[in-house]
Amino acid sequence: MKTQTLSWAALMLPLAASRVVENIQARDATCGVAGYDKGSPNAYGSYSIDTEECVVKCALSSKCLSFAVSDNECLLYSSSL
Repeated sequence: MKTQTLSWAALMLPLAASRVVENIQARDATCGVAGYDKGSPNAYGSYSIDTEECVVKCALSSKCLSFAVSDNECLLYSSSL
């Protein structure tokens, strides 16, 4: 019998996706814009995780309204960027 191992992020993605969908239209105008963190607004969380895990972390946090990922650093923000 062949078994498959799923990562924590893969298991949580469906739950996270439902929260992300709620804000998708508002984010469409700026999502994917290249830029840099100017320090304002301040990120409330910084984690050394990949993009997939960052999406899940933001979606599962009621405080997170947006996030940024660069070089496997995930920044969470309590306001829209």
